[in-house]
Amino acid sequence: MSDDAYKKAYEREKASRMEAEALLEDVSRELYRKNHALERANADLKKNQQTLIQQEKMASVGYLASGIAHEINNPLGYSLSNLSVLKDYFEEVLEKIDVQASDDDAFKDTLEDIPDLIA
Repeated sequence: MSDDAYKKAYEREKASRMEAEALLEDVSRELYRKNHALERANADLKKNQQTLIQQEKMASVGYLASGIAHEINNPLGYSLSNLSVLKDYFEEVLEKIDVQASDDDAFKDTLEDIPDLIA
């Protein structure tokens, strides 16, 4: 083989190598770009997941608070209703007895305090 043939073979190999390196560089850039996009998407997913978890926690706390409020309001409403009826009954009792006729001052004071205590 002549020097000319070696030079041509060398040049072809050099051109092929440079073309392969350029192709490899392009593929590497594309891979890096896609990897970066995946990392951003993964970070967004994690952030959204944390937001959803926080929202679920808040919803659970709201549901729990609602249940607690219901458990407090039921007996409280029952008690307030009964106190209202007791107040009406006590007013009827006071109308039927003569508080002023009693000699017991402590009893008079107690009877006078009861409507305020019920209220």
